[in-house]
Amino acid sequence: MPSRAPLCPCASPLALFGTGATALYAVAIRPWHLRWGAEPEDETRELTGDDLLPKGGTQILHAVTIDAPVEAVWPWLAQLGQDRGGFYSYEWLENLAGCEMHNADRIHPEWQHRELGETVHLHPAGGLRVSVFEPRRALGLEGWGMFVLDPVGGGRTRLIARGGVPRGIGAVTYGLLIEIPHFVMERRMLLGIKQRAEASQASPPVTQASRGDAEGEGDQLRWVATERRRGFAILNRAINPLVKSLIRSPLHWPASRRLALITYTGRRSGRRYTIPVGYEMADLHVTITVGSPDRKVWWQSLTGTGAPVELVVRGRRRTGHAVATRAGDHVVVHVALDDDGQGRQGSYRPTPDAP
Repeated sequence: MPSRAPLCPCASPLALFGTGATALYAVAIRPWHLRWGAEPEDETRELTGDDLLPKGGTQILHAVTIDAPVEAVWPWLAQLGQDRGGFYSYEWLENLAGCEMHNADRIHPEWQHRELGETVHLHPAGGLRVSVFEPRRALGLEGWGMFVLDPVGGGRTRLIARGGVPRGIGAVTYGLLIEIPHFVMERRMLLGIKQRAEASQASPPVTQASRGDAEGEGDQLRWVATERRRGFAILNRAINPLVKSLIRSPLHWPASRRLALITYTGRRSGRRYTIPVGYEMADLHVTITVGSPDRKVWWQSLTGTGAPVELVVRGRRRTGHAVATRAGDHVVVHVALDDDGQGRQGSYRPTPDAP
């Protein structure tokens, strides 16, 4: 009778790693991100809209303290929405999902009111209905949760996001597929509101007492713009290399339907730069909408009569001529692609009324 090989009493390294990683997530990482930013008193305090949240199941509590009064924070919260001020989160990631998101960097008076039952768009195709709208206090979205502002003294505000997922298959699906992306995006949104509200209150020192009020205000605006660009540049340095590698790879299709790479020459430096951008393409014409243009400078090298550019779009390298024009809070870059090998060539001629 042939002898059997002895069973190995040891689990494989991969299985051990998987078990350890799962245990670490369940014991440490998940409790941390479900309560990110929360303080002990946030757990028990009664908030507006608590009666609308599901009881039991997964409870989510995220919070951030903002060095600005409620009056400076509420306008940013009130204008949330894909069709309004955006969600102040990772715009490029939202646009990868086709959201066509553009985050606002200023308060729009026309976007400061919502009706109960009105849809706050997450995507051009739909969104969530408003369940609570109390100016300077709370915004509630069905299926998401509550955003509540609580003054904490000293001109500061506590912004609390509270939500829940009822027990059942929905909670399982949420935990497996949505929980981590939801945390990443909501955390960035809360920090985005904090950044904007605090920047609107910032008053950097003016070294020359003789400066006029207008000059001092100009210095403040330039300081705020510089701080925003610095934070955005740090984020870009971390994320852009990953996105560029994906778009250039054979597995580009999940990303390249919405994202392309544009290579341009800096007007002042003379250096060539390559960055990922969201785009729309119609025949030989590519349109790139630049949200939050005051936090980005690359498009300034394409103003006026424009400049030659190279694109990696839908897996192909293309050349063309790009012209950037400003339209309110957004900049639109029009790229006319060169000959596609069939004797055709794109064209775009900017006019005073061009978008």
